[in-house]
Amino acid sequence: KTTRILALELAKGFAIIFMIFVHVNEICWENLVFNNSFETFIHNLIEFLGGGPSAPVFMVCMGVGYAYSKKAQSKFLLKRAEILALLAVFVNFVQQWIPILFRDNMAEGFAEFAPAIIATDIYSFAAVSMLFFAIIMKFDEKLRIKACIISIFVFAIAKALLSPVIHATGNAWVDVIIGIFFRVNEFSYFPFFTWVNFPLIGFIVGSWYKESKNKKKFQAFLFIIGVIMLIASGLYMENTGMSNSIKFAATDVIDAYYSMSIPNILFALGVVICSFILCDLISKINCIGRIKQFLCYMSKHIMEIYVAQWTFIGLATYVLDRVTSVYCSMLCSLGIMLLSIAAVAYYDKIKEKHNTKKLEDNKAIKAE
Repeated sequence: KTTRILALELAKGFAIIFMIFVHVNEICWENLVFNNSFETFIHNLIEFLGGGPSAPVFMVCMGVGYAYSKKAQSKFLLKRAEILALLAVFVNFVQQWIPILFRDNMAEGFAEFAPAIIATDIYSFAAVSMLFFAIIMKFDEKLRIKACIISIFVFAIAKALLSPVIHATGNAWVDVIIGIFFRVNEFSYFPFFTWVNFPLIGFIVGSWYKESKNKKKFQAFLFIIGVIMLIASGLYMENTGMSNSIKFAATDVIDAYYSMSIPNILFALGVVICSFILCDLISKINCIGRIKQFLCYMSKHIMEIYVAQWTFIGLATYVLDRVTSVYCSMLCSLGIMLLSIAAVAYYDKIKEKHNTKKLEDNKAIKAE
C-alpha cells in the first residue's frame, strides 16, 4: 500500500491542471493576439506554471513514491514500465499524428512526424526511469540511497563527456532512439541522462523524510536548502547570461529546458521544493476541503488524465489552430480539462463494473 503525502498530492494536482493549460496554450500560441499587457502576463503565467515546474514536480514525486511505496519492487516496476511504454506510444500517436489529419500538407506531415510515434515524451522517460529503478530496488534497502547518489554523479559526468560529441545523425528513427538518452532534436523532450536527476533526488529526499523523526524540522531544513538553491542558481545564471529555462516564457529557452544544465536543474529543484512547502501549508487550511479533494482526485488519476487531455487536444487541433484570443485559449483549456475528467470518471465506472463482475464470477466458481 502506498502512503500518500497530502502536500505532494496537492502539488501533482496543481501540476496536471497547469500542464493541461500550457499544452493547449502551446497549440494556440502562434495565432494568439495580445491586445494588452495583462493578456501577455496571463499567457506568460500559464507558460511558467505549466511549462517550468510541472514536469520536475511529477518526476520528483515519482522518486518519492518509489521510496514510500511497498509495491515499488523490481517486478512491479518492470510491469509498470511496460504499461507506460505502451501509453507513451499512444500519447505520441494522438499528440503528433492525429493533428496531421487536420492539416493541408498531410503527406509531408506524416513523413516528418512518423518517428514521433516513439518520441521521448514524459511517459517514455517514466518507462525508462522505472527500468533503471528496477535495478536500484535490487540493492539492499540500506544501499539504495548510496546507489542513487553515485548514479547522479555518474550520469552528470556521462552527460558532460558525451553530449558534446553526440549529435543528430540525419536518420529520423535513429535520432529518436538516441533522443531517449540525449537531446538531439525536437522529439527529444525528456532525455534520460538529464531528467533522471529529478526522480533520483526525489527518492533520496523521500527516503530521508520517511526515516526522519522530526518531520517539521526536516521540512524547515528542506525549505532553507530550496531557497538557497533557488537564489544561488538564479543569480549565477543571471550574472553569466545563461538561459534560465525554468522561465519557459519564450521559445528560445525550450531547448535549454529539455537539456537542462546543472544550474537549471538546481533552480528547478528549488522551485519544486518551495512548491511542496507551499502545498504543505495549503494542506493545513481546513476551509478548502472540496478544493483539496479535487486536487487529490486529479493527482490520483494523473496518468489517465494526461492521456485523456492529449487525446482531446489532438482531436481539437483544427479548432485550436484557429484560436486568436488568450481568453478563448483559457476556455478551451478548461473545456478539455473537464472533458478529460469526465472521460476518466466514465472509465473508472466501467472498470469498477468489470472488477465487480469478475469478483462475483470468482465467488460463483468457488461456490461450485
